[in-house]
Amino acid sequence: MGLQQNWCGMNGIMFFSNELFEDAGVEGKAARYATSGTGAVFFLGNIIASFLMPHFGRKTLFQMGTFGMGVCSAVLALTMVFKDEVDALKYVNVVVSLMIIAFYALGPSK
Repeated sequence: MGLQQNWCGMNGIMFFSNELFEDAGVEGKAARYATSGTGAVFFLGNIIASFLMPHFGRKTLFQMGTFGMGVCSAVLALTMVFKDEVDALKYVNVVVSLMIIAFYALGPSK
């Protein structure tokens, strides 16, 4: 569990989210607002996970969070490759990055 927490790339998303969003094509204040959204999503995700823990168990939430992070990371990688061809992908990148954080809060951060 500790290995997954360190190798999942969450530190990269949390600490470099402003650069990640600017590289995806979100500029100026919008990138800063998206960066602020990362903290809000992480906070809300942890609150929701604390209510789900008694119902589903730690192992199930860990597996669901890890699977969700993997799928979202693959989508993020693909959308970053094609971001210059389709303008709307910059918004997809922001949403997928926030989903990665939400899945991390759901399981692996516990």
